[in-house]
Amino acid sequence: MAFASVIGVLITVMLVNIYSLSKVARHLGDVVGTHNVQMRIMHEILDLARQRSLALQHMLLAEDPFMVDDQVLKMSAISHEYLELRQQMVALPSTKAELKLLAAQYSQTANTGRIQSNVIQLATNGEFAQAKKIFYEQAIPSQSKAMTLMNEFVALQDMHNQQELIHTTDEIDLQRNRMLILLAVGLSLSLLISSWVTRRIQHEIDRRNLVEQELEMRVEDRTQQLAQQARQDLITELPNRTAFNQELTSALELAGQHKKKIALFFMDLDGFKQVNDSYGHSVGDKTLLAIAQRLAKVTADRGQVFRVGGDEFTLIMQDVENDAQIKEIADDIIRAINQPLIIEGNQCHVGITIGCAFSTGDTNKADEILTYADDAMYAAKRAGKNRLRVV
Repeated sequence: MAFASVIGVLITVMLVNIYSLSKVARHLGDVVGTHNVQMRIMHEILDLARQRSLALQHMLLAEDPFMVDDQVLKMSAISHEYLELRQQMVALPSTKAELKLLAAQYSQTANTGRIQSNVIQLATNGEFAQAKKIFYEQAIPSQSKAMTLMNEFVALQDMHNQQELIHTTDEIDLQRNRMLILLAVGLSLSLLISSWVTRRIQHEIDRRNLVEQELEMRVEDRTQQLAQQARQDLITELPNRTAFNQELTSALELAGQHKKKIALFFMDLDGFKQVNDSYGHSVGDKTLLAIAQRLAKVTADRGQVFRVGGDEFTLIMQDVENDAQIKEIADDIIRAINQPLIIEGNQCHVGITIGCAFSTGDTNKADEILTYADDAMYAAKRAGKNRLRVV
């Protein structure tokens, strides 16, 4: 009878401990699940903020009225998606600290939206210089503040997850200690039950660790994707102006250190506006993509091509040995671009005008060599287009 009573007490305590562990595990799943949803939504909002800023920047760099309309529609769609995500976030349970951060972020985002709307209005009116000034001096700093608040919110969710994991681990350790005490005074049955519970606990810990590792990997992958998108042109998939500025600066520094000669091509398409006006932006975008593919193919292993504006491209050539190299690649480019181009059944006649400037290490300022190449390109335009001019 006494033995049966002891066994009954042991089993009862065991059952109570098992129930407590299950309850802690369910609570952890609910809380971490909510925080993970909040983190996912905020990451999507961060992505939308970057997309909206990139769209606005592309619009200002292009200074193309047709692109303004396209980018305005795109930004409107992004804003609609942002409002939907915000409604999802509001519907989730939040702490006072989270609500305070969300309120600050919403306010900062709204302020950014007002500034961006002003930029769009100026661009629509053709006042691109003023639009760029407000974009770089007001819109970008304002969005940076908003994105900082978003990242603080994500960090807060991660901190909550860590706290819940610590709390859960403490609870599990407490239950484990109780079972160890029972093992010291119990019978073989309690030993078997305790062993089973311990294995179950360890399995739960391992599963949670795997979930955390997978979440961290996804966040890292997404961060790398966003970084890549920030340096890539959306239409042509070539490196964009941001990447070009960085690469040109690095190339000039390297040329200065090793006394090497580099060449910068500034290329502008001839007749592209007529393609856009005649066949629409869809054909225009596909034309740009086809041109970019031709440029990449012609310049493979000879330099890096970038899209820096609406129909403007650049090429950086390092370790240039003689002027014959320049003429050879320029001839190849002009010949490739002048090949017949059929887009959606439309024959698109496009040429290319090239300006080229050199740096031998004496001139190491990116804006100087870019200005020289740009001036050379316009000189080639005045001389009849579809040709090379070297300075």
